[in-house]
Amino acid sequence: MEVVKRVVKITCPYCGRIHDLLISEHGRYTVECGNHTIVIYVDEDLMVRDVQVALRGTMLPFSLEIDDKKVKHAPSFVNMNRVKKIISGEISATDNDMLVIDMLIQLGILKRKREERGGDVE
Repeated sequence: MEVVKRVVKITCPYCGRIHDLLISEHGRYTVECGNHTIVIYVDEDLMVRDVQVALRGTMLPFSLEIDDKKVKHAPSFVNMNRVKKIISGEISATDNDMLVIDMLIQLGILKRKREERGGDVE
């Protein structure tokens, strides 16, 4: 019996990143994506039927971006490289990070992204 394998492209419903997934049988698959996990359900015909996100750690409830015009006004104690990693999903935010992010939102240095991306399967 020949084992059928397929590679499918999965777009993360949370952050929009695209991942290649090798599937060879039906069931659930997981893909680590930044600080969250994508859970994919594949049916008996090796077709992707569902894509969900499982959040890990402290996650921001929405996507943020840095206002380039206002970033120069960030307090000197703020590690903006760490903030960039947190809002890009590279690392999880600690409680202290969340306080800093809240302050940066209040100052207008961080703002919600204008366009949110949804997940789909290609």
